[in-house]
Amino acid sequence: MKFIFALFFLSNLTIAESNSTKRLCHVELKDAGICAELVTLTELTRKTAASLELSFFDKKSFKPVNLDGEMKAKLWMVMKNGHEHGSEPLKTQKLKDKYRLTNAWFLMMGEWKLKLEVNHNSKEYKTEIPLCIEKDASDSHVGSCK
Repeated sequence: MKFIFALFFLSNLTIAESNSTKRLCHVELKDAGICAELVTLTELTRKTAASLELSFFDKKSFKPVNLDGEMKAKLWMVMKNGHEHGSEPLKTQKLKDKYRLTNAWFLMMGEWKLKLEVNHNSKEYKTEIPLCIEKDASDSHVGSCK
């Protein structure tokens, strides 16, 4: 079943490819032609804080995009009973052409969202990337839990 879900999830992602560079467009900033790609640097687990890298690239040229405005990120969960909550504040470090997000604590199993507020070219974009936290960390991944 997990294999079938993985195939379904991957078939719904936009895969941008240029020469030998493959990038996953986990979410697109509509009207900007910019994709965001999220990479996990550590396991996604409830037991330790995770580290993530978030990069933005041009959807057509695949070249890195350095945002000219602020980027905010936070973890958010909507539980099945409708209760919503966040987690510890993420620590965000701007690197050359990406952002390192640390202190990512997933307090519960289930589907979390990485909520993004991005300012670029004097416009504000709000979007989110789903993250699935499972009991076994090896089953956790970027994407929906369904």
